[in-house]
Amino acid sequence: MKADAKTTEKVMATATRFTDAYRAPNLQGVLGSLVPDADLVLYGIGADEKHVGPEQARAQVERDWAQSDSIALSFGWSSVSAATQATGQSF
Repeated sequence: MKADAKTTEKVMATATRFTDAYRAPNLQGVLGSLVPDADLVLYGIGADEKHVGPEQARAQVERDWAQSDSIALSFGWSSVSAATQATGQSF
């Protein structure tokens, strides 16, 4: 289901912080917009670019920057969905 306006605003603000920091480049800004959890997953565009955890995410971002002359990220369209789990129901 479509998320409420407050949730949508917060999710998009986080996504914007990430893209702004990624373009800057600002490593602390990028990492600060991601969860610091061990199960964080960050995908790149290459077949070998699946990274789990903050340290691997850091390495991927640094690799991207080292291999790129410039970076452009933007949102052409977005949609934020939310779901709640009813007691006793599993997804």
